Amino acid sequence: MEKTKPKCKEIGSFREEYRDYGLLICQTDGRPVDPKNLEKSFKEHQKRIDIPENERIDFQGLCKSGQMHKVRLTQNNYQLVAENSGQSPEVLMSNYNEAREIEKRALAAMVERSFYPEIAVSTPQAASIMEVLNQNPGLAGQILKNLLLQTAYAQPNTTVTG
Repeated sequence: MEKTKPKCKEIGSFREEYRDYGLLICQTDGRPVDPKNLEKSFKEHQKRIDIPENERIDFQGLCKSGQMHKVRLTQNNYQLVAENSGQSPEVLMSNYNEAREIEKRALAAMVERSFYPEIAVSTPQAASIMEVLNQNPGLAGQILKNLLLQTAYAQPNTTVTG
């Protein structure tokens, strides 16, 4: 069987003492990283392999995503997933609900972009307009009503009411 290359940063001076356990993130001699330092090591690993900072993955978010996937696979069996991850069902449900809220906001943004693709929220002006409209639903409704009225007036043979 062919020996695989170590996945850790470098063998360096530990060439003789290095043990390859097949870990993605490990100490320079190949031993596992202390779980308390895993977040830091994960960030360092992403930096080392040149992942742009804005695309780096948060380790806790990765763990929560994995748990959320397990919850879905087990058809919401929180007890089983909690036992598997060493958490209480209450903590797991809290993490799951938090992740669901983020998904809901992302879905709402996707729906908005599908209805209004010409509005690019990437500009500061558009972002501030969207923020004002989100904070003032009445204003958003009034603007929509005015736009509908203008469209109706612009089209011949249209009856305008309201």
